[in-house]
Formats: sequence, structure tokens, C-alpha cells
Amino acid sequence: MHAPIKTTGLLFVSLLLAGCGVGVARKSGAASTSTVTNTANFAVSAFSPASGDVNRLPTSVVVVFNQANIASNVSTPSYYNLSCSGNVFQASSVQYTAGQNFVTVQLPSVGAVNAGTICYFSISPNIANTDGYTTVGSRSAAYNLINGQSLAGNPISAAVGGTGGVGFTENGATLELLSGLNLNTSTSVLAIQGLWQENFRSGGTIVGGAVHGDQTVSPNQNFNCPAGMRITGLKGRAGSYVLAIGIVCKDSSQATYWESSIAGAAGGGNFSISCPAGTFATGLAGRSGSYLDQIALVCQ
Repeated sequence: MHAPIKTTGLLFVSLLLAGCGVGVARKSGAASTSTVTNTANFAVSAFSPASGDVNRLPTSVVVVFNQANIASNVSTPSYYNLSCSGNVFQASSVQYTAGQNFVTVQLPSVGAVNAGTICYFSISPNIANTDGYTTVGSRSAAYNLINGQSLAGNPISAAVGGTGGVGFTENGATLELLSGLNLNTSTSVLAIQGLWQENFRSGGTIVGGAVHGDQTVSPNQNFNCPAGMRITGLKGRAGSYVLAIGIVCKDSSQATYWESSIAGAAGGGNFSISCPAGTFATGLAGRSGSYLDQIALVCQ
């Protein structure tokens, strides 16, 4: 979660979870066997991506709650909108899926706004537990929109390796973050394939990207982030080629990290590259031919 930042060029967005006052009737005569949603402690625990860019709107944002086992009254969906300087931009409605602790919303475009404009994202959550208890009350959490970051494109980490081969840049689909790598390693890293997964959704489908490097070899090494984590950095050894590589993963708050081992050959110099603080890897960039000549991370 981001605290308000008093800096020119930042848009401060507050997610207001305002209870819509709609209750869901509990089934008559049915005994409750599941845990009641704890409304006193119910809160937004994270956003994915952790921050956004007003120039990239409209875009999807995953709102993660600190409790699962929630549902939504099908006849009364949750409506949300975005307002900036008194102008309300109508968005849409959303339904919560029982047993999940997150919901995906689509932030609408707001057009041209001045740096420092204060915007508010509001939603009437209409959340109940799976046994049909009443909706929770008002909740709020901070979310930052950066004005103008996209003009320079997604930031790319430092690159390591040589200058041979052909350049490449590959990004995942909307809402996907880099969660793992398939590799072929022997005398160096011969080939690399990115693995993407939907933000911080547990159990989301893993999608493999293109193979960069030697197209004739099969993977002999695989690294995946633990559940609930995504890639924020790479480590290894490099010279004229990328000789060995491993991954660094963090959770949605970036408070907890995990590092894999390093796979590949000896030699070269040690390296460690990372996405800027608060961002995660959305893609791979580098150079390749018969080997992986160079590697970097595309971040957001």
C-alpha cells in the first residue's frame, strides 16, 4: 500500500469501499458452518499493479482483500467509478466470486488532467460471506496514479551480457506478471523462455512466452516464484554472454522476497539486476542468437 506522496506529477487515488446498505438474507433454518466474514477487520490488503499511470487508463486493477470466503448478491452488483476534480467518470459493475479474496476492476479513462489532481476511485462493495450475511461497512485504501510515466515507456532494468545477437523485447498480456523462467544451460545460457501468470492470483494459469536463443534445444532447468510472489529481479554471472541465471521474487507488498539458485556455467562476473522499487517484471528484453547474449527486465 502506498502512503500519500506530496510530489508534483503524482495523482493520489483513494479506493473507498462504501457499504451500499444492501443486505443478503440468510437462509431460513440453515445452520452456519463456515466462518463469518469479520467485518471489523475487513480491509483492502494490496493492489496489483501496486501503482498506475493516468496515461495508461483505461486499465485493469486487481483489488486484493485480507479475507476470502466472500460472495456478492447477484441481483445487486457492486458499482464503481472514478472522479477527478469533481468530474465523475462512470465505470461499470463487478461481481465477487465466492471463495476468492480479490476482484478485478476496470479503471476508466479520465482524459487530460493536470499534475497534482486528486482523484478518487469509489466502489459500493455489496460483499457478503458465503452463508449470506449482510454486507460490510465503509472501507478505504490509498492507490497512486503517476502522471506521465508512460511517456517514456515501461522502465527497463540494467542489462547484463554482451552486444551480439539480435535484440528482443517481450511483454506478457494485460494483468500478467513474470513468475518464472524455463532455461537451457550448459556452457552458458543457451535459451530462455519467460513464464507469465495473472498478477497475484493464486493458482492462475501459467503462460509460456517465446524462446530466445537456441531454438533447437529443450529446457533443462525451470525456476518458478512461490505462490503469491512474482519476479522483481535476476541474478547470475555474465561476460560476453549470459553464463548463469536465477530469479528473485517478492510478494505483492514487496515486504517478503525469495531467491532461486543459479543455473548455468562458471566464469564471468556476478550480476544482480532489479526492477525499480514498487514495480514488478512484466517482460524480458535483451539480445540472442545461438546463445542468450544479453538480458534485462521490463518493469511496471
